[in-house]
Amino acid sequence: MLWNFDSGESLIASPAYNHQAAFLVLDKGNIVALSLQDGTVRWRTAIGGTSSLKPVADEQAVYVVTQTKNGDGVMRVSMRAISSVSGVVLWIKEIPDDPRFLFACEKSVVAVFNQGKIMAVDKASGSRIWSRELGGAAVSDAKVADGKLYVSTTEAISQISLGDGTIAGFYQMPGTSFEHLWISKNMVYGSTDDKIVTAFDWTTRRFVWRTKLDTAIKTITLADDVLIATSTNNYVYGFSLGRGKRIWKRDIGSRILAEPIAISGSVLLAPLSGETCVVLDVRQGRVQNLVPVGQSITAASPTVVNNLLLLPVQNGLRAYTSQPVVTSPKPPSTSNQSSK
Repeated sequence: MLWNFDSGESLIASPAYNHQAAFLVLDKGNIVALSLQDGTVRWRTAIGGTSSLKPVADEQAVYVVTQTKNGDGVMRVSMRAISSVSGVVLWIKEIPDDPRFLFACEKSVVAVFNQGKIMAVDKASGSRIWSRELGGAAVSDAKVADGKLYVSTTEAISQISLGDGTIAGFYQMPGTSFEHLWISKNMVYGSTDDKIVTAFDWTTRRFVWRTKLDTAIKTITLADDVLIATSTNNYVYGFSLGRGKRIWKRDIGSRILAEPIAISGSVLLAPLSGETCVVLDVRQGRVQNLVPVGQSITAASPTVVNNLLLLPVQNGLRAYTSQPVVTSPKPPSTSNQSSK
C-alpha cells in the first residue's frame, strides 16, 4: 500500500478522479480532495446538502449533485461545480430531479434522470445547453463512448449526440432491456433482465450472440478480449467476444456490486462482504492475487489512475501500485468450471 486516507466518516458514493486528485463525498455533507501523489488533503468543502450520486471530475472542476429540504419540507436538487484546485464553488444550478447518472464530457456535464429525461449544462457556467425526453421510460443504464451517450430504457436503447442532444440512433427492444452496458467501438455488450448476456452490433442493428445464464447479472466489464460478468449468486464468468462462449466460471464467495476493473491481462474484483479484493487472470479465471484492504469493502468502484490502484473502503481511500504484490491472506472459496 502506498498511502491510506481515513476520513473518520462514511464514504457514500464512488470517488471521482482527475490526473492530480481524488474527490470523496462523505456522509456529513463534505467533499474532500486528496493528492494522488501521497494522499494528503488538498481541500475540504461543504456541499450544502446530502448526496448519494457519484461525482464526476475533470482537470478544472468536480461536479456534485446534492439534495436539500426547504422550510416546507420540499426537496430541492442542485448541481454544483467546485474548483478541483482550490475547492471554491464555481456555480450552482437547481435541477428538476435527482439524476441516476452523471457524466463530465468535453464541454458539458450530462445528467440522465430515471424517467428518460436527459439534460446537458455548460461546464463553465452551469447554463443549460440542451435537454431531451425519451418517452418517460425507466432508465436501466447509461454510458458515454466516442462522443455519444448510450441510454438503455425498458423500451429501447438510444444513441444520443453529446453536442446537441439529437438522437443519432435508436433500437427498440420490446419486452426486454439492457440492464448493464459496455460500449467498445461499434459493439454494445450488455446483460438483459431475462438473464442473457449479449453482443449487439450497433452498425447493423443486429445481435451477434446471446448467451443464456441461470442467474441475474450485476456488472459487465471488458478486459482485453474477454467479457467479464458478475452475478447475483457470487459467480464471475468470462465470455469470448466473438461468439459469446463461456470460457470460465469462478465462485468468489460473495456478491460483487462494484464494477470490476481490468489491469494488464487481469481483472480486479471487490467482493461486498470481507476485506480482500481478488485479482483473476482474464484468460482462465484463475486467482492471481489477493489484495487485503483492512476495512470492509463497499459497493464503491475501484479504479486505476496514473498507475495507481485506488480502492474505496468504508471510511476512505487506499492507494496501491497497479499490480499489487500481496502477502498470504486466506483465499476465498473458489471453483473453476470451464464450459465444454
